[in-house]
Amino acid sequence: MSATGIALGSGQRSATAVFNMLSHRWLPGRSRIVLMAYTFGIASVGIGIITLVSGGTLSQASWGSEVWILLGAIVLFPTFLAVVLYLRGVQHLGPSQASILSTFEPIFTIALAAPCWASGLHWCSGLGALLVVAGVIAAEREARPVDNLAAI
Repeated sequence: MSATGIALGSGQRSATAVFNMLSHRWLPGRSRIVLMAYTFGIASVGIGIITLVSGGTLSQASWGSEVWILLGAIVLFPTFLAVVLYLRGVQHLGPSQASILSTFEPIFTIALAAPCWASGLHWCSGLGALLVVAGVIAAEREARPVDNLAAI
């Protein structure tokens, strides 16, 4: 586990929280496509800065056709389609509920990675998935009122 990975993961979750709140307030009467364009534009600048600071390059000169095809598939399906569906969820459920349900993302990632890449499920990943499910259940449970305070 690297400090860069932890920082990027924490930054992503923080940015998602801000995105949830702003999208819920900004969405009524506005196009989700416009919001996505702003979001991806701002995210691209941030990723570019992180890439340059960490010593990477932004040059695509060495990319072959296979890389461009895979990039197109990544942009279309797990990025564009996922964000459109997520914004629909924010619109119908509100930012809090949509955010809670979005925590299932790592579980779906684990479930898809195992058969697609024949990667085994490490016990840490399984424990993490169980903690995510427990967190969602805890967040979704209604507070139960105490019926009989006199008995306490």
